[in-house]
Amino acid sequence: MIARLERVWERAWLAPASARSLRASRIILAGHALWVVLSKPDIPSLVTWPDAFFAAVPRSELFRFGIMRGHPVVEGTLFALLHVVLIAALLGIASRTACAVAGLLLYHFAPFEEIIIGMPHTHFAGLTVPTLALMILAFAEQPSRDGDVQSSEYRWPVTLVQLIFAFTYLFAFTGKLRFSGIRWFTGTTIRAQILGDWGVSPSPLGMPVASRPFLCWSLAIGTLLFESLFWICVFWVPARRLFVPLAVLFHFGILLTMNVYFASAPLLLLFVNWDWAAERVRQSTAGAFRSAAVQPQRPG
Repeated sequence: MIARLERVWERAWLAPASARSLRASRIILAGHALWVVLSKPDIPSLVTWPDAFFAAVPRSELFRFGIMRGHPVVEGTLFALLHVVLIAALLGIASRTACAVAGLLLYHFAPFEEIIIGMPHTHFAGLTVPTLALMILAFAEQPSRDGDVQSSEYRWPVTLVQLIFAFTYLFAFTGKLRFSGIRWFTGTTIRAQILGDWGVSPSPLGMPVASRPFLCWSLAIGTLLFESLFWICVFWVPARRLFVPLAVLFHFGILLTMNVYFASAPLLLLFVNWDWAAERVRQSTAGAFRSAAVQPQRPG
């Protein structure tokens, strides 16, 4: 049993891999971060807000993230630079440097909104995974232009990024256990959650689900299993065929019943086998060309 676990561990981290998944991960992460950043164009202006908004914010917190109050020009310049380096990372231009600078700037800007509203902890506003992942990719080996070269150096960065994303669900599970206990995963809790959210923002399927105990219990048990076990996808590839589609359904479900949108949901693309996808595209394209080349001759 131990030998088998060792093989699984080594395969997940050290098995030779092509550079395609590494490049795809960089594109997905940079693209996702750029999408989130573009949706918040006014972040730099928060440093000009009155002192009353920062009264409860410790100076150590501002120092920790390098937030410079009263310097909107500096913050605006850094914010513009963030867009530039994210685009560079997306296009693969000086990718390691671009990823490093983008990661540092995301660490700087991501907590702005949460600090100003006095949150006791920082979620980085949906940018936690890109912030950490881009820093990881900054230390990863630059992929060779030769698509046939395989190396374990192309494997471990992708696995580490996938694991960090999987922790998003695992930590949500452990957080529920810590603050509410196992009783959170009951139909009663799901019903109360849906009804509470309905009072703030009505959802399309909120009331139909809340009125059916079977559906509420199904969601509770499904959440328990999904959040606690999704990390298996990182180490056991066949599990992705089950858990990744379930994750898509999970996020659509909470959107339609609670109006809760999970901003990091597009990062599920990190679990796609891009070598397999590229091969299928190549075969389809080759088949289309062959079909076009072999045309039936018309009688003269």
